[in-house]
Order: sequence, then structure tokens, then C-alpha cells
Amino acid sequence: MLSFGLFGIPMVGADICGFAGNATEELCSRWIQLGAFYPFSRDHSAIGTVRRELYLWESVAQSARKALGLRYQLLPYMYTLMYEAHTTGAPIARPLFFSYPKDVATYGVDRQFMLGRGVLVSPVLEPGATTVDAYFPAGRWFSLFDYSLAVTSGTGKRVTLPAPADTVNVHVAGGSILPLQRPALTTSLARQTVFHLLVALGEDGSAAGDLFLDDGESPEMGGAQGKWSLVRFSCATERGGVTVRSHVLHSSYGPSRTLVIAKVVFLGLQSPAPPREFTVYVNGVKTTANSTGRANGYRRSGSLGVAQVAGLSLAVGEEFELKVVMS
Repeated sequence: MLSFGLFGIPMVGADICGFAGNATEELCSRWIQLGAFYPFSRDHSAIGTVRRELYLWESVAQSARKALGLRYQLLPYMYTLMYEAHTTGAPIARPLFFSYPKDVATYGVDRQFMLGRGVLVSPVLEPGATTVDAYFPAGRWFSLFDYSLAVTSGTGKRVTLPAPADTVNVHVAGGSILPLQRPALTTSLARQTVFHLLVALGEDGSAAGDLFLDDGESPEMGGAQGKWSLVRFSCATERGGVTVRSHVLHSSYGPSRTLVIAKVVFLGLQSPAPPREFTVYVNGVKTTANSTGRANGYRRSGSLGVAQVAGLSLAVGEEFELKVVMS
């Protein structure tokens, strides 16, 4: 899969649970945890093999719910990577060295892969394993399942991670902004849900990310005559808080002006103590948006904090500035 991406064929993935031969329950469970993050993800097999639909084993169904649920949340991010692959040739699923070419320790890593620059997948590939040995390039890495800080290091670091039977390790790199939507039973329904931004701050307190939108049907992505939108998000840490800004690079897709961002989650906030109060400003105007969760939206994750601002209604296709002041 990684080689195909480098060869210029980005929409690729193996048949989940295997095509020929018979899969075991454990193999199928671990395979859907991996395959949910293939660019092209499907469960498929040859005629005459043992049935392996994901719902036949409860353990496999549980793995599928968790992994595919996260995939559906990540669909806006993955679709944006497809636009990037179409316009630049960059792979969707890529080896670590593609994003970290100066880290020679990534050159031999072939049991993990990146989705774009921001998401690291570290699957279990051995039978009976309950841990996975993963390499993390320098920086901060947060779990995409519970937003906990997994690793922070000034140099690359190898870590042994717990790998429960129903869970795959997926992490977001500090410095990334991921556009997400709610999971649904179909991609069409998921596309109609509100967005939220996951802002994983890097060690310098900044983050960035893109969002590409079109109708999902047009064969040409980002064509000169097409209807599409491209939005770039950035975040900077300032005295007393953080500020997220959007910059609309292209906006000919009408629904982008009605689809909204309803929530922003910040990972990696630095504060010596839980803030007593959150004040939210949208385009310089104080709002009544809710900071939800413990301690007014703030909880500790190791030495850093996680905060959530909900109750927003920020049109995706219109530029905005969201400032969160903590005191």
C-alpha cells in the first residue's frame, strides 16, 4: 500500500480479512482495525472461502465499530488528502519518512503509516499481541480516541503501547488541525453533520490544517470550472489564550456557506493550573458559546491541558477568528 502511494496510485488498500484462504476471528478483528484507515477500505473475499462479514463475530464487530467510527469522523480530513493527492501527487497513506525525511530512524519503519502529515496509525500485526512497538518522530502525539498525550519528545522515540483486543493505536501529531464530522451509517449522511475542529498544538503553540469540500460526485477535484471550496485553518498561542483563524482560499461550493463548525477542541494547552474562566470571542465579539467538560472545559492530560468550546456556529465557507481567553 505504501509503495503504491509513492508510485502515484493513492487510492489503494488490501482486501480486509484477506481475499484467498480463510481468516480467523482474531486476524479479522485486527485487520479491520488496520483496514479502516486504508484509503480504499473494503471487506472482500474469494468465492468458496469461509464467510467473514464483520458482524459474524462480536469481537470483530466491536473492533469495526470503533475503527470505522473514527474513520467516518476523519472523512473530511481524508477527503482533503485525496484533493492533495490529485493536485500534488502526495500519497494519502504514506511512510513516516515521507513526512519526516530528516529522521533517519523512520527509513526502516514499515509497520506503521501516516495519513497525511497529521495522523499516525500503529496497528497490531502479530497474533496474540496485546502491545505494539511504535516509533514516534520528535514532537507531541495525542491519542485520537481519548485525546490523551501519548508521547512528547525532542527526538524520535520508540514506545511500547497497550493494544487491547478491540482497539488500534491512532495518534495525531502536534501542530495539526483536523477537520472532523460526526459518524453516520453512510458517507452521504455524515457529510450533512456539523463539523468540529481538533486543534493539536505543537510545542511552539501553533497548529495548521486544510479542508477541501465539493459535492463528492464530480470527477474533477478542484477543477477550474468546478464548484469547490478550500479553507486553511491556523492556530497560535497568545498571552492568556489561543486564537484560531480561517482563510478561505477558494469558495465556489455553495453549501460551504451553510455547513458550520459547532465545536473546537484544543489539545496541548499549557497552563500551570486549571483556568477559572473561559471567555470566547468570535471576530472580536464576546459570545455565549459553551466551554463544556470538567473545570469549564479544561482537563489535564499529563503536563498539558485539553479544552473544548461548543455551542459555536461558524460557517465553513466564511473567514472567522475564534479567540479563547483563559483566566
